[in-house]
Amino acid sequence: MSGTTDVTVSANLSELSDNTEYHYRVVATNSKGTTNGSDQSFTTLQAGSAPTATTDASTSITINSVTLNGTVNPGDLSTTVIFEYGTTDSYGSQITAAESPVSGMTDVSVSASLTGLEDGTTYHYRVTATNSIGTEYGSDQTFETEVNYPTTYSLSTTQSFPTKASAEDYLATDYRLFGLPGNSNELIRSHLSGNQGENWEVYLDNGEASNYLVKYDGGNNFRLSTGKGFWMIHKGNVGVNKSVSTAVLNSNNEVEIPLQDGWNIITNPLNVAMDWDVIKTYNQITEPIWKYEGSFSQSTDFQPYKGYYFYNSGNLSVLKFYYKPASLAKSVAENAESGWQITLQLLENGIRRDNIELGVRESAESGADRFDLHKPRDVGSGLGIYCHRPDWNRDFPVFYSDYKPEFIEVESWEFTVKNDSDSPVRLAVEGIETVPAEFDIRLIRRNDLKTVDLRSEHNPKYTAGSGTYFLAVGKTVQVNRYVKTLTPLQFSVDKCYPNPFNMTMNIPVWVSEEQTLKIGIYDLLGTRVRQLVNGPVQPGVYSFQWNGLNEQGRTVPTGIYIVTVSADAAQKSVQKVVLIK
Repeated sequence: MSGTTDVTVSANLSELSDNTEYHYRVVATNSKGTTNGSDQSFTTLQAGSAPTATTDASTSITINSVTLNGTVNPGDLSTTVIFEYGTTDSYGSQITAAESPVSGMTDVSVSASLTGLEDGTTYHYRVTATNSIGTEYGSDQTFETEVNYPTTYSLSTTQSFPTKASAEDYLATDYRLFGLPGNSNELIRSHLSGNQGENWEVYLDNGEASNYLVKYDGGNNFRLSTGKGFWMIHKGNVGVNKSVSTAVLNSNNEVEIPLQDGWNIITNPLNVAMDWDVIKTYNQITEPIWKYEGSFSQSTDFQPYKGYYFYNSGNLSVLKFYYKPASLAKSVAENAESGWQITLQLLENGIRRDNIELGVRESAESGADRFDLHKPRDVGSGLGIYCHRPDWNRDFPVFYSDYKPEFIEVESWEFTVKNDSDSPVRLAVEGIETVPAEFDIRLIRRNDLKTVDLRSEHNPKYTAGSGTYFLAVGKTVQVNRYVKTLTPLQFSVDKCYPNPFNMTMNIPVWVSEEQTLKIGIYDLLGTRVRQLVNGPVQPGVYSFQWNGLNEQGRTVPTGIYIVTVSADAAQKSVQKVVLIK
């Protein structure tokens, strides 16, 4: 070439080695000499291409194994193939394909066999191919291992009952809640011996607001179907040793217990104990279950062979139980709330028969809320304590707990005691120490407004008769004002005190409505010594005093005197008192 201007030059090279660095320079020579250009370099491309990867459907699925499949094109390079897998699409585990490494320019089928998997579990997986050019991921796929669920259960249990001489000797507290795992669909009568009414009795709860207990009649409602429990009493123990069909699983591998509105007696349909918190989380419910062992108490465990009361507050049609409950997560504990709690217990012969909870919670509402639990009903023990709240629930007004919002001055709780027992029954109070120290705590009997200061008792226990009671908590002045707003339900007179007395004697009187009140003092001959009261009085609580003086204002001698108290001449109280000089 010639000329005096720049000329672009080039040369084509072939048959070079792949993936190799080469150096080069241009060299120009004419009659004047030779000039070398600067050194440059280049690297030839690697032969082949990045792989392709396709995740295919899995095969040979069992309860604990599977074959994972995929298709890989190596791109004419040696390619490593693995399968990633796990219970989420984050995988976490991997296994090398049986055919790895693979090569060539055509699609290659690859696979890997997994073992040791959990039954009834969904797994994610994908194929991954890597060569010197790069890595390619197949799409996410899933498979579910088969369910390892038995078709039958071998049941073996004994429900304990006392053996008494006759049916009349049994108490309502001898009843137990009972049920069986599985779905035998047998009449419960098939497990009982002797005659109904003489050797055994069974009731179901139909969920109604009243007339809810239905006596055994041999109908289909008394079959031991999935999750169904009953009230039962029996002369001596009841043993069950047999095989029964397991409950049917739905398409999600769940057992379903049919529910009615309101109260249900349920039993564990699986032959393994379950954590009730896990079941609450799984069903998105908050209600507890209640066991009965002579009295009701909440249960954290859902045991087979036992019955439990469950209140269907969410109007669910079914309660669901995953066939493998151990694989489910427990609910996360809620943050502890500020507040306090008083527990009132009914003790019969020193044994706890029933109890309620009253108190304050930071997020409680003035009406019914999640802290206020319904109270289950028994077969009629004639002894109980409960919160009657028809404004909260007209059909099911009986509640176990009543929690109110935090307050500054005074708050009160009303509760009811039912006591038809012939044995001594006392009311025990626990949790007084949890109440703020600046608050008074008063227990008030509605009938006659007798008030007890619970702060003054180290371990308070009080005789508990049937009727309505109040618990008043707050600052002293406000509690006193609250008590004064209450009126007795009926006219009554308490014992005069002190007795004997020296200077002054008190006569406590409760007046339920406006009426004419007469209080007279008489000697043993029937002669009136003093007319203390004779006229109309308003409803309220009174304490009248006699200072030992007669009508003339003179001191009467030592001796026995008669105190008569009457209201509208229809109600009268007569007591003897002793005056000592």
